[in-house]
Amino acid sequence: MRTYSLIVAAREQEYVRRLAEYMRDSPAASGWQVTACTKPQSLRQYIKSGYPADLLLIQPEFQAEIDDVTGRDMPIVLLVPYTMDAGLPCIVQYQALPKLVQQLNRQIGRIGREMERRGGDDALVLSIFSTMGGMGKTTLAVNLAKEAAEQGKRVFYFNLEPYNASSLYLQEQQGDSEENLSRLLYVLQAQPQQASRQLASSIRHDVALGIDYFAPAASPEERLKLSPRLALAVLSELVSSGRYELIILDLDSRLDEVASELMGASHLPLWLTGGDATSRAKLELMLQHGRSRWGGAFAAIEHKLRTLQVYSLQPGRKAHLLPGAAQHAEGTAETEISLPYISEWRNHHDPLQLLQSPLYRGTVQRIIRHWLWPEGGRADAGESGAFVARARQAAD
Repeated sequence: MRTYSLIVAAREQEYVRRLAEYMRDSPAASGWQVTACTKPQSLRQYIKSGYPADLLLIQPEFQAEIDDVTGRDMPIVLLVPYTMDAGLPCIVQYQALPKLVQQLNRQIGRIGREMERRGGDDALVLSIFSTMGGMGKTTLAVNLAKEAAEQGKRVFYFNLEPYNASSLYLQEQQGDSEENLSRLLYVLQAQPQQASRQLASSIRHDVALGIDYFAPAASPEERLKLSPRLALAVLSELVSSGRYELIILDLDSRLDEVASELMGASHLPLWLTGGDATSRAKLELMLQHGRSRWGGAFAAIEHKLRTLQVYSLQPGRKAHLLPGAAQHAEGTAETEISLPYISEWRNHHDPLQLLQSPLYRGTVQRIIRHWLWPEGGRADAGESGAFVARARQAAD
């Protein structure tokens, strides 16, 4: 069962505290992750910051404060002193809490219809891999996440490197340090029925970039010990949560079993490689290794794989796909995308400068426009249902 994000907004602090505690401990409310606000300004700021919200349960006086920052399709239920006709669904505030939760649970169908209208849990999964370190994989991943979020997509960025440097870009959200990916991995193994609720607690949100993510692990050992089964289980939870339209997997630069499984579960595996002879040789060696080790499973990855050339020295060279990987829409200009050389980055001191290049952003927009959401559709849209079933089966 997935977990829905509920925001409760009421001025009475004691009431909000009691309701939140009851819903946290009650099995009948296990489908809800509760956030509480007692001031209209706090509620407004929370929603403006882009934090997830599947349902708002608010007193009527809070509504005027958020009218201009909530979409008109945002499900809202008014928390009222007595039954009334207010033009929106209402729940009486002072009643037995089990009955109140029962009425809240009836709203899940309404939320589901809204999520179906927006595309449901049909998340697009993009995995990014590089044939060697230092190719700018994380820079590309974060730029893609940022650009997709600015285009209105709901994005999750998942870094799976042992040495995760994404904190250079992400503004770490203050919160419970125990509510992180490590805790989620534990729950997936020991209490899988609680995984949806733990996922909601483990997610961080970067207000500036507009994306969600997991805080970097305290130790590289966590990633080095991560099994393919657990990696797929985390991805399955993200997809089935229904929160995201795009999930970006920032993989380690090792073609191990975790990388292979996650690329197989992706709609679009994207490989970064250089244009020099060494990079080409490493690319071909990795492809040969994948074919030898995983056979038909790796052939399925190659079928949807795209390679992206990184300019290491000369910005004027012609872009092209490298041999050894499948070429979608062969012969079309849309497949010929390469990452530009940004000379200003050579001596940069502020990592956020890597998110501000108009030239690089133009390339990122081309990737989104041609490879993720082509005009009239999206990449491999028909495979998403099969992915969810496959990932869940592998995680069981």
